[in-house]
Amino acid sequence: MGISKQLLENYKTIEKKCKYFNTPFGKLIVKINNINVPFTLSKKKYTLKNIEKKEIGVDVFRIELETNGLKMNDIINIKFEEERRLEYYAADENILMISEMNNGLLLAVIAYDSEFNYNDMEFYNGNYYSYALKKINDNGVEYEVLSNPKEHLNFNEGHIINVWIMWTSDNNFYNANEELFNKLG
Repeated sequence: MGISKQLLENYKTIEKKCKYFNTPFGKLIVKINNINVPFTLSKKKYTLKNIEKKEIGVDVFRIELETNGLKMNDIINIKFEEERRLEYYAADENILMISEMNNGLLLAVIAYDSEFNYNDMEFYNGNYYSYALKKINDNGVEYEVLSNPKEHLNFNEGHIINVWIMWTSDNNFYNANEELFNKLG
């Protein structure tokens, strides 16, 4: 499937040096080696359609973090400060989605996955990135810097980490998880 243009294009930057992002699910923060760091927060509108073709507007937020200035083995956590119960939903060759249903809201977190195999210490698809998705947990996602990010200045996906956050109210007439994963990713 890859990453669709739906996730990549038409964002408006909200804040370039965001320290945290307040959501209905709590504060989202970014940490590098357990130290809070600022990130860029952008937003765009997306329309979901249910089985009856009723349109439901969703705000898609993009968390963007430059890896320039980082070094090998730095650990990057993009996570909720408060305890969550995010669970694996699905993955394809470029993205992984975790989600949680709570108080009538569905939260979806879509993370870019460079398909790095930690057992073989190589990328499955042959592309070379400066980072890899190391693991998902109850609160978010964790990346590791694998090489010098300065080597990837001309390769956008190699030195910028993007994670997308969105939520919508629960609707029993369609599967919002599937819609978000298949249409956005």
